[in-house]
Amino acid sequence: MTTIPFIKMHGTGNDFVIVDARQRDLHIPRERIIGLSQRHQGIGFDQFVVLKTSTKADVFMQIINADGSEVSACGNATRCVGWLVAQEKK
Repeated sequence: MTTIPFIKMHGTGNDFVIVDARQRDLHIPRERIIGLSQRHQGIGFDQFVVLKTSTKADVFMQIINADGSEVSACGNATRCVGWLVAQEKK
């Protein structure tokens, strides 16, 4: 089993697992994300966020809900990722 470092963050009632995939290609199957989202058997989270490289911004966020569906935006996750990117820029 491969170990993947992650950060767990909370923002205004939502919690996120954030994985940085800017330095390596990363694919986690939908079924694995659903399993990890379980609060009593996994890490537990509302969204799984994968940071990827972007040609338009400092980072691209892929946001996957606990049910495995992908969404295009999440304000609370954006604030958490914004804070992480700001810390990198210091």
